[in-house]
Amino acid sequence: MSMVTEYRALMNEYLPRPIITEADYQRAIKQVEKLMVPLPSRARSMMIEMLATLVEQYESKHYAATIGAPHEMLAHCIEVREVTASQVAKDTGIPQATLSNVLSGRRGISKANALKFGRYFNLPFATFIEGGELR
Repeated sequence: MSMVTEYRALMNEYLPRPIITEADYQRAIKQVEKLMVPLPSRARSMMIEMLATLVEQYESKHYAATIGAPHEMLAHCIEVREVTASQVAKDTGIPQATLSNVLSGRRGISKANALKFGRYFNLPFATFIEGGELR
């Protein structure tokens, strides 16, 4: 299947649209989670990016209080939950080296990893994105 054909099929299946309500938001999060697989195809990656952007826009409008840098928030969440970075890496499927680089500030947090951290810590996706907001 060509990338264009696969992308069109994904567009028909997921029907991306603006996120206006909490129900829309929860639907979009579930869609992104469903799309996330190891080594996604280019078409699938594009759909993840589109839906994650819509989620990020919704969160930036509906979660008011500004937080610190994403890597600082991640470190805080790890401390509060009383887990190790190794445990977070194992539980989220994020490589330990990636997590170490994020925590040291040498690397930013990708949208895919922000979604994983959000699920793991039960926080909005935008909490772990630069400029993200939290209520």
